[in-house]
Amino acid sequence: MKQWTKPSVVKRILLKIWKASQPLLRTPRLWTAIVLRKFLWRTTFIAITGSNGKSTATRYLAAILSSHAPTQWTRLNRNAQGGITETIAFCKPWETRFAVFEVAAGQPAAIKKASRLIKPHISVVLSVFLEHRSFFKSLEAVAREKANLLSNLPHNGVALLNADDALVANMPVPVGRKRCSRRPPRRLG
Repeated sequence: MKQWTKPSVVKRILLKIWKASQPLLRTPRLWTAIVLRKFLWRTTFIAITGSNGKSTATRYLAAILSSHAPTQWTRLNRNAQGGITETIAFCKPWETRFAVFEVAAGQPAAIKKASRLIKPHISVVLSVFLEHRSFFKSLEAVAREKANLLSNLPHNGVALLNADDALVANMPVPVGRKRCSRRPPRRLG
């Protein structure tokens, strides 16, 4: 009778599984990101979208946050599913405190899929312009797509909406989530 409870046997089996899975872990896949996301309960996830300004806002916010705690962010403007899964894969559950994602609306439902994967604690919508004319025929259609980023906010989640863009400022925020949409005070003189 084999003894599977011996530490050396269990260790060898786990090591064999680990070595066999290395090629999969080197190339982040959607399922890897889905599983890893469940272990990142200490990490605050922030998703940023908008017709323009996403890359700059992501980089500046990541620079600010990384000066305070370990932070991962979307690199090289990889703002579609591949870049999002890659960013999640670079997060370490025992270390990463913040993860900042740039999310693009390259095609219909892209932001909704990204939002389901990221499950952001904070969603930021910067602007709505008619950028992807082949997919979205009106500003309202673009706004509806961008608003999908707010759909997976947790009950204590925060929606940061640009008050200078009427289509963004009027986006529906799920009940129970905090809306931050304020214009800066104007200086006189």
